[in-house]
Amino acid sequence: MLIVTAGAIAKRPVLEEDQPKIRNVINITLSLDHRYTDGARAVVIYQRFYRYLHDPEKMIREDGDKENAAT
Repeated sequence: MLIVTAGAIAKRPVLEEDQPKIRNVINITLSLDHRYTDGARAVVIYQRFYRYLHDPEKMIREDGDKENAAT
């Protein structure tokens, strides 16, 4: 079982090209019940989730499908 929670969007300072900027940031938490799967599988799920957040088009592009088949 995987549980995904998202906090409120808040303006926070972040570094962008070594310069401080104010950006909208959201905290996302992924929780996994280890009775159903192990930590190694959770890492794969987390990495894919992270990539999709940063590049949503990857979910629908052909290379996204090839990437999914490899992992």
